[in-house]
Amino acid sequence: IIILLGLPLHFSPFESEHFPTLAQHIPSFLQHIPTFPVIAALMLIIPSFFVLGGGHTTVIITDFIQGMFMNIAAVVIVTSLLFTWFNWDHIVEVLKMAPSGASKLDPIHTSETKDFNAYFFIINIIAGIYGVLSNVPAQGFMGSGKNAHEQRMGGLLGQLRWQGLLAFFMMIALVAMMVLNHLDYKDLAKTVNGVLDGISTNPGNEDRSQAMVAAVLPHVLPAGVLGLFGAVLVAALISCHTGFMHAWGSVMLQDIIMPFRKKPFETRRHIWALRGAIVGVCVIVYALSLLIKQQENILMYFAAVNSI
Repeated sequence: IIILLGLPLHFSPFESEHFPTLAQHIPSFLQHIPTFPVIAALMLIIPSFFVLGGGHTTVIITDFIQGMFMNIAAVVIVTSLLFTWFNWDHIVEVLKMAPSGASKLDPIHTSETKDFNAYFFIINIIAGIYGVLSNVPAQGFMGSGKNAHEQRMGGLLGQLRWQGLLAFFMMIALVAMMVLNHLDYKDLAKTVNGVLDGISTNPGNEDRSQAMVAAVLPHVLPAGVLGLFGAVLVAALISCHTGFMHAWGSVMLQDIIMPFRKKPFETRRHIWALRGAIVGVCVIVYALSLLIKQQENILMYFAAVNSI
């Protein structure tokens, strides 16, 4: 979000004509504040209002609204790219640049692929079969069907929606890869790399890698469509965070705290205890986001954590 919106990696709130003398009395370590901790705090505070105010009913309703909004927005964004920047010939040329044994077109010739090789997909297939109905944040959804038929249809429609969104994300990634690697776009690639150099000048840096698509999009999407993509990110973040906050707050209360109590809470105190557990989850998430330095691709991180 920081890269997509073009926000500075650090900002100086006290360096202003409105505070000419105040800056002299502010410690130097506070005069240049990293943007990430501030944005990370907002990304936890906003969804916490939803989940603390209405509980799981609010989580289900906001997830539904987010899903409908994202589907509509995906059609608009993909259509915009298809009729402007998407060039299949150029994309194929870029994909063919992959080294021998790490093909991006032929799944048979991927023995030298570092991360997303055959083992990655085999693990995902096994986990997908073994872990059916075991997703903790989705437990409420899995038990909300009016009958067995509606529950199965809901799962099927959910998968269709998710696979459609994967195609949407793939379209954006392919356009970004084309812009950064094809000779016809070398001037634009130079501009984008200048933005990425603000994160790291090392091409192998994981933070730089994760920001590549976000750095390209402001140059390929019209202003309104770019804002729509930003809204998609915020909506998806809210729906994901509310689900995880409620789920893991419930786990913390029901599976960790409650077993040590001699008697159950009264209903009102139980609800407030759950809210406290949710706030505790927010604090833990915020601390981990500042302390853990991610060293691998985000999908590889998900694969490892979900397997555990």
